[in-house]
Amino acid sequence: MYYGNIKMYDSADGEGCRVTLFVSGCTNCCKDCFQRETWDFHYGQPYTKETEDYLIECLKDENIQGLTLLGGEPFEPENQKELIHLLRRVRKELPQKDIWSYTGFVLDRDLFMNHINPPVGVLSSLSRLMKDGIGEGYTRKDHQDIANQLFACYAKVQDARSLASVIGEEELSPLDQKYMEFGRNFEKYFIGQSFTANRSMNETLNLGWALLSTLPKEALDRLDPALIEANYNPDHAWITIELIVKNEGDR
Repeated sequence: MYYGNIKMYDSADGEGCRVTLFVSGCTNCCKDCFQRETWDFHYGQPYTKETEDYLIECLKDENIQGLTLLGGEPFEPENQKELIHLLRRVRKELPQKDIWSYTGFVLDRDLFMNHINPPVGVLSSLSRLMKDGIGEGYTRKDHQDIANQLFACYAKVQDARSLASVIGEEELSPLDQKYMEFGRNFEKYFIGQSFTANRSMNETLNLGWALLSTLPKEALDRLDPALIEANYNPDHAWITIELIVKNEGDR
């Protein structure tokens, strides 16, 4: 992530005196934007750990009421990864400070669309399933296999959605229609998760298997046949999904 400016003692972008971070990058490209140079995701300077530490130090000033995020567009997926880390630090280290953000996105339409909460770039977020330290002896033996298949299937979802935008969903092949349905359920139940939910690793992987079981078996082309035989269960897929989601709500 890049940023264009940091303002200390800013009184124009929120209540009281504030520290304001102007991030770079925006795809909204509003007609009368007065800072078009900030549309460029590489405008300004790289945002680093030192930048984040500086912001935290600035916020410690007793005259500062809070942090404001401006842009560019703070809620662009490319900017969310760094900003969510900053915001969590502010909430943890300086809970008395408030946080403002200006955005060109609409909350229900753009950020919580398809029940994804918190709003994330799904394909880039899935990469977190495939880092070192997973698999037998760490999480579960089938962790990498599930991650690979979920990633592959969701990529097919994006292809199906692109085609549907041209010819309409009703004109898609039966398999592509299945991918469309899988995508909606995957976003709603697997990716979409409240901040208070405490889903275990086993529940997460079981939920992955249940969602994969809503697809035809031949769509699972990244999995060993023996693994499919042991875990693919379309008859009980929705029972598993509903049970895991209910358990999250009961905690």
